[in-house]
Amino acid sequence: DTSKSVVANINLLPTILSRFDLIYLILDNPSEAHDRRLAKHLISMYAKEGKEKAKGTIPIDVLTDYITYARMNIHPKISEEASEAL
Repeated sequence: DTSKSVVANINLLPTILSRFDLIYLILDNPSEAHDRRLAKHLISMYAKEGKEKAKGTIPIDVLTDYITYARMNIHPKISEEASEAL
């Protein structure tokens, strides 16, 4: 909000703000078209080509059965040394 002071915009106590050497305010002018274009660009940079199913995926029913089995039958124990390291 350009009508408010820096302290009011950041909404932190002045005692905390005084610990920073530099403070930059960045104004964002809302624009749905610009935001959509930017979002599409970012997604395109990190999304895989196409929308094909990833190789080696596990069907959800098999994964669910595996997790159920593991919860009922797998009871890992951690050594004292490992416990202390954690």
